Amino acid sequence: MWYDGLFYEKLIAPQSDKLHTLLTIFVKRNSTVLDIGCGVGSLVFKLSKKCRTVVGIDLSSKMIAHAERKKNALGATNVEFLQADASNLTSIFGNRFDLITIVLFLHEIDHMNRKCVMAATLGISDKIILADFAAPFPRSITARLLKLQEALAGKRHYRNFKDWMHCGGIDGFVEEMNLKVQKIIPWENNAGKVVIVNS
Repeated sequence: MWYDGLFYEKLIAPQSDKLHTLLTIFVKRNSTVLDIGCGVGSLVFKLSKKCRTVVGIDLSSKMIAHAERKKNALGATNVEFLQADASNLTSIFGNRFDLITIVLFLHEIDHMNRKCVMAATLGISDKIILADFAAPFPRSITARLLKLQEALAGKRHYRNFKDWMHCGGIDGFVEEMNLKVQKIIPWENNAGKVVIVNS
């Protein structure tokens, strides 16, 4: 994507800072965590202060390269980044994780890949935290700006976002995948939700 790397870290990632802080509340100390669609590693680095090991996975080589540079600068020894396809997790990881996070990623990929990623995730962890957009969006300036940001991300990205919303957003996905919901936390702006599920 055109925005991968430094642009993403400086302008897009900071918008999720409050969300990332919220998610750390639900992560047990000294746990092992996999963050799917990790981008530049913002959540990974936040979790690394609490967890024994955090692995970030992303398909974008630019995102992973940027995250690796930041990891080296910070000296984060309990962090690892992998450029890989998240729909194939069982062949990548021989171990299980205490927790998997999937934050603002599922709406970026097409319907079939979403299902594949979720199925793979359920195979290597008993607890998953999902955070993504809810449908319909509230009628607010914030929601309009989020929609504009999704449109600017590119045609394929926006097509997948529209499909995500058309399919009912995070609630629709949870229902379609028949996930066992433990807890739901709506975002402050009601544009999305955090959903904690057990496999």
